[in-house]
Amino acid sequence: MPPRHVESPCPVGQYRHPETRRCRKIEAAKTITPCKDGYYRSEETGRCRSIASVAAKTLKPCPEGQFRNSATGRCKKIASTDDIAKECPEGFERNPQTKRCRKIKSANMPTVGSAAAEVKQVAGATWGWWVFGGVSLLAVGYGVWQWRWEISQFVRKIRESIKSASGK
Repeated sequence: MPPRHVESPCPVGQYRHPETRRCRKIEAAKTITPCKDGYYRSEETGRCRSIASVAAKTLKPCPEGQFRNSATGRCKKIASTDDIAKECPEGFERNPQTKRCRKIKSANMPTVGSAAAEVKQVAGATWGWWVFGGVSLLAVGYGVWQWRWEISQFVRKIRESIKSASGK
């Protein structure tokens, strides 16, 4: 039976963890200290927050002639008769989402290819072929190296059959 390891006692303020058998600090219950003047304790996070910063974030009333948009929380001008959208100039149409004029896109507008794009395509295709050729050459070289004995025997048989056929 192996000798059992004698554990030394833990220092003051520590205890021995039953699973790891290591000394760990005894954690005292944390007491919540009161917040400084001008701060309050947040119920969500438990941290002290500035009263001034929270007051600054509250919404101020909108100026006269405006209302608060419930979706964005921003003040928006109340619509009047002079806010009616004007006609868009010729060649433009009104965007239904933004209510702004935008240029009409024609479906039959020809697109011109650039010479640089074509050169890039050719250069990319050439590069691809070089890579393909290099990889193929490496694969054939590896195959020849692996079967060099079999290939040499095959070539020897062909030579012998040619010699015997020619009558030498």
